[in-house]
Amino acid sequence: MKLDQRSGADHYEDHLYSYIVFSERCELNKSINELQGVVVLKRNRLVSKLRQDVTERSTVFMKTEMDELEELLKSFELADDATKAAHIESVMAK
Repeated sequence: MKLDQRSGADHYEDHLYSYIVFSERCELNKSINELQGVVVLKRNRLVSKLRQDVTERSTVFMKTEMDELEELLKSFELADDATKAAHIESVMAK
C-alpha cells in the first residue's frame, strides 16, 4: 500500500527508496535484482550502497517532514499477513 493511499502524502513517494537486504549466505536470483525502484543486495554491501545513495541524492527533509514521515511509517511496523502479502504483490507488479 502506498503512502498516498493511506494519508494523502504522495509528495514523499519520489523521495523514499526500498532496500531489500539478504544475508551474505543467500544466493540472489537475477530477476529479483531487476525490480524497478528497489535495491536488492546482501547485508555486507548495505553501508556502502547507502553512502553512495546519500551522496548522489539531494533531497533533504525538514524536521517537521521527518516527524510526519515517522508517524506515517509507524502504521506499517506491525503489519498483518494480509498487509504483507499486498505489499509483496505491489512490489512485484512494478
